[in-house]
Amino acid sequence: MGSFEILEHTADVGIRAEGASLEELFEQASRGLAEIIGIWKPLAPGREAQIRAQRFVIDLSARDLGGLLVDWLGEIVYLADVGDASLARVHAEAVREPDDPGSGAFTATGKLWLEPLIGEQMEGTAVKAITYHRLKVAPASTGWTAEVYVDV
Repeated sequence: MGSFEILEHTADVGIRAEGASLEELFEQASRGLAEIIGIWKPLAPGREAQIRAQRFVIDLSARDLGGLLVDWLGEIVYLADVGDASLARVHAEAVREPDDPGSGAFTATGKLWLEPLIGEQMEGTAVKAITYHRLKVAPASTGWTAEVYVDV
């Protein structure tokens, strides 16, 4: 089972995420980011029909895995900010390494469900940007691990 941990830094806050697969790693990093911002409001089982959540499709590519994670998290920050919404669910469907390691792109596809914050305010920290500072995505004995910092 994956996990995430919040890491403190001078002007930044970091996330250390773990997952058995790249998909789970991206999901855990997303949850960690949402926890920092104060927008993680997961759906209770069976509650899908009762909410006003909007589904967004994410389809990204990048030159490396770290850049792909930065872009993925940046998309969440953007969509949640523009929609003034909380993250209700995240599903990374496929995170793929290039077929040709020398010339291909890393890709990620998935879905986000965002629920409008009607009459509510975010309780966390405003995130300015996802940074490349101390960025790390690497295989681990239990799958994958990542460290990524956000500028607050």
